[in-house]
Amino acid sequence: MSKNLEALRTQLTALSAADLRERFRAATGERPKSPNRAYQIRVIIETLAKKKPRSKAAPVTAEAAADKPRGRFAHLSIHELQGMYESTLGRPTSSNHRAYLIWKIREAEAGRVKIGPRAHIDPGEKQVLPLTLALPTVESLDKAWKQHGFKSRTAFLRAAIGDKLKALGEDEAAARFGVGSEEE
Repeated sequence: MSKNLEALRTQLTALSAADLRERFRAATGERPKSPNRAYQIRVIIETLAKKKPRSKAAPVTAEAAADKPRGRFAHLSIHELQGMYESTLGRPTSSNHRAYLIWKIREAEAGRVKIGPRAHIDPGEKQVLPLTLALPTVESLDKAWKQHGFKSRTAFLRAAIGDKLKALGEDEAAARFGVGSEEE
């Protein structure tokens, strides 16, 4: 063992338990798992012995790393990314979130997102109605619509609503669900 490490061992042995724990945390980046002083001293010395000597160059900070341009999007401004988004996806965006714009452009180029203008449904044309049912009820409902040849649960529910409206004498409303006013 080198003289420096032996001197370090002597220094560590002289430390209080709290100071030794703090040195352990500084050396390894984690709390000691054992209160055993000999273990803590050994791990500190092994960790410091494995570390490479520091170079004379200035350390890289997070800010310096963030400023370093990378990739084909690095030099583009938000406005340029929005233009690229519009040309790639075929629709404009109001987003100014750089990471999102880059991600969406890459996803479109890879064919993992829809390209082209979004279909706009006028809120006056359709409305989603919430319907909460117990799981056993849904299972029975699914069995019934499949057994009676409906294409989907929604088609079954529309027909059921139409039939109920017709039974109540609401022929005009029933007609909107595809149920005729004549007797079937």
